[in-house]
Amino acid sequence: MKPTGQPPKAQKAQNNILRLLCFLWLSPLLAATPFNVRDFGATGDGVTKDTRAFQKALDACAVAGGGDVIVPAGRYLIGSIQLGTRTTLRLEQDSILTGSPDLDDYPIIDVRWEGRTLPGHRALIYAANVDHIGITGPGLIEGNPATAASNRPPRGTVVLEPINCTNILWEGFTVKQPGNNWATHPTYCDDIVIRNVTIEGGRDGIDLDSCRRVRIEGCTINTGDDCISLKSGRGMDGARLGRPTEDVLITNCKMTGRRFACIGIGSEISGGVRNIRIEHCSFRAYTHAIYLKTRIGRGGVNENISADDIDVLGGDFLRINLVKGGNTNTADDPVEGLPGYPVARRLAFSNIRLQGAKAVVVGTEVSALRPVESLVLTNITGTCSAGLTLANMKDVVLKDINVTGFTGALLGTVNVTGTGLEGAQAIPAPVDPAPGNAPGAARAVRTALWNGKDLSGWKFFLNDATIEPTTVWSVQDGALRLATKASGYIKTEKDYSNYHLHVEWRWDKDAAANANSGVMVHVHGPDLVWPLCFECQLKTGNAGQVVGMGLDIPDAPLQANRKRAPKLADSSEKPLGEWNTYEIFCRRDTVEVFVNGVRQNHVTSLPVSAGAIALQMEGCPIEFRNVWLEPL
Repeated sequence: MKPTGQPPKAQKAQNNILRLLCFLWLSPLLAATPFNVRDFGATGDGVTKDTRAFQKALDACAVAGGGDVIVPAGRYLIGSIQLGTRTTLRLEQDSILTGSPDLDDYPIIDVRWEGRTLPGHRALIYAANVDHIGITGPGLIEGNPATAASNRPPRGTVVLEPINCTNILWEGFTVKQPGNNWATHPTYCDDIVIRNVTIEGGRDGIDLDSCRRVRIEGCTINTGDDCISLKSGRGMDGARLGRPTEDVLITNCKMTGRRFACIGIGSEISGGVRNIRIEHCSFRAYTHAIYLKTRIGRGGVNENISADDIDVLGGDFLRINLVKGGNTNTADDPVEGLPGYPVARRLAFSNIRLQGAKAVVVGTEVSALRPVESLVLTNITGTCSAGLTLANMKDVVLKDINVTGFTGALLGTVNVTGTGLEGAQAIPAPVDPAPGNAPGAARAVRTALWNGKDLSGWKFFLNDATIEPTTVWSVQDGALRLATKASGYIKTEKDYSNYHLHVEWRWDKDAAANANSGVMVHVHGPDLVWPLCFECQLKTGNAGQVVGMGLDIPDAPLQANRKRAPKLADSSEKPLGEWNTYEIFCRRDTVEVFVNGVRQNHVTSLPVSAGAIALQMEGCPIEFRNVWLEPL
């Protein structure tokens, strides 16, 4: 394997993949005599339905302890059939299995479709909860367009769909899916080898859904959507199950993506995708060769994804979209707050050869709240019409990027750190869509609560009316400084509800150990010290605590005559003199709080859900900047 230049931790993980996936498919103890479908009444005339004969042969094989079910030359018209344990379906030369056009020939069961469990028609060839199953060629299996439709309830038919199975071998045959549905869909399966299989279809070719230890080798895939798609569930449903797709090796494959990506990582990856190795492949891409696609509200950690020795003809080589990618064909059950922002880390791509590519990397659809952690690109050569655009990434390594034919700057960046970034052109910062982003949701409009210049839109209140407010506040280098020995606050003139509030603050380097302030939400009633509100504490060492000021926090302990919801984690504050970040999500009767990206509080069933927003003064100088909100 060629060196990738990726971080040691990622390289070690990739080496582990190769060790895990260099396994042999363990053949079952086979019965002495194979089971020929002709002996069970199959005609193979292409007109008579042979479903019953096939199922009898498969069942007889499983009951006998396993073995081979032989399909000799002929065209066999069948509805859905089910493989039993330790059974291999062997398709001899010139054997063709054709799906019936009648939906009644495909029973309705629960399936996972685009990340959610819902009713769907059983696949043409189906298996569930069994081990050591296989399909070998050189025959052909083809679905039927009359039954395949995916955009209606219940879901139409896929061609191959094992669910919750282990030790699967597909080798040396052809799959055709002429209808509007995926060709193959292994779900919750472990230890899969897909070798020298040809797949043609109008939608996805192979959809690996929460599968582990998979080797896809020597396959030729030509599809109208993703050739290979890696999935692990959608939104809270997928995150709750937490079953990632992991330890996958894709090697020596040829892919043609006529409409979308050759390899799509997502869009339903809420359970996570990790330890993915792609090598020695050629991609003919209409849009993207590799596309990491998901959206805010789905969460999930996507890590240790690498590719090496790849030829790309057309399309973008790599697109990263972590905020608004993927379909919304089925309902979202969003992961709320910062955990709903997808994570991507340790991505490494090396020895990539481009021919007439659209762009090298399109990587601007990344939230500043969840930057990509470690993107390594080394030895990228060839021709393309655009270079690299990167946003909100850290620990980026660019080395030996030698491409020609592009217009404009080779590299455009915003909020990106790392090496190899010299000469980068500044590009506009992206704006996140609304968290959750349910189907049809409007794009969030970010509102700057503080304009960076003065206190327009804010009201001033101090418990000492003799103090002139103009002596209390000042602005320097884009920061609002509040300094007074009196107690009080500045409060927005408007009330707000259902929002994501972003506030940055810092204390002086020599601030007192118990310096105190706070961000107050749902402020209402008369101005006094202190008004009715919920305070997100800023007292040093206590940031993330939520205090009820005259308002009840159910289930929180009563301390010092106030309900105080303690932090959920150890202090995540930065040292005095450094800037900190609050992300506060106020959604109906719930307030969720993150300090520098760490979830520190979640209080719910609150008695009020709207009000003004205030920044507190409690006798200690403090600075604020970048105070904004987005509606939820």
